Amino acid sequence: MPLRYPPALLLVTFVLLVLACAAPVPPPPPPPPPQQNNPAGPENPPPPVAVPNVPVIRDPAKEKPDLVWTADELRKEAKANGLHFRRQYKDKIIEVSGKLWDFEPFAYYAPNKLINVQLEAKPSFVILHMAAGCEPWARAVPGQDITIRGRVPRDEDFINEPLMDCIVVEPKQSSALALTAEQLCRDAQADSKKYNKAYMIVTGEVVSKSRPGLTIVELKGDGQTKVRCQVYGKLSFLADPLKVGQKVKLFGQYVTYDKALGVTLDKALPITRDAE
Repeated sequence: MPLRYPPALLLVTFVLLVLACAAPVPPPPPPPPPQQNNPAGPENPPPPVAVPNVPVIRDPAKEKPDLVWTADELRKEAKANGLHFRRQYKDKIIEVSGKLWDFEPFAYYAPNKLINVQLEAKPSFVILHMAAGCEPWARAVPGQDITIRGRVPRDEDFINEPLMDCIVVEPKQSSALALTAEQLCRDAQADSKKYNKAYMIVTGEVVSKSRPGLTIVELKGDGQTKVRCQVYGKLSFLADPLKVGQKVKLFGQYVTYDKALGVTLDKALPITRDAE
């Protein structure tokens, strides 16, 4: 007896066969790449970049002081407060007056080519970091009253002393004697004690430069007599740019005259720019 199937079952079977034999349906196309919110172009410039709000570093050469102290007051305040001094006066511009003691190439934790100035401050002295390129010996001599303006370091400044980026405010002009090397040699030959221990700025031509432990820069003087300028080893980097044949100015302290060595200047430092 032949099998009989219900019409509904036959319809379902037919639909399944059709679907099985049909071509596969392709996947949907990928979505288009997202458009830029603000594509750059002549009529549509890119959005501005957000810059973090970094405080501007104050410049003692262009700003008036917030505080005016003596060297004694600065040392007392810095000594009494320790680390709190920097937190209390951070980024303040301070003008300090005192008696110049000496020039140094560096202090604790400072870069070794950074010039420092020491001011007398009871019972010793206070060290101030000068601004890059500053030549304080072009404006003042040890023992002279001087006014210096600088800023208190921030936490991120790797400086241990109370002031940095300092400039010389007063005096405007050095009290050192201004002489040519030739004139100095003639005067010293006539009277070797005329300039005893005097600070002077000598102009002349470099005829030799050597470094036997300390840098010796010799200037052309009078005849065979030369000016022998002694630059201490710790400050010798200042004399590195000087070349034989170059006309220079050198600050120094007169020591003596000797027929064999000529005129000797001690603590010699080159002046490469006019006093501002």
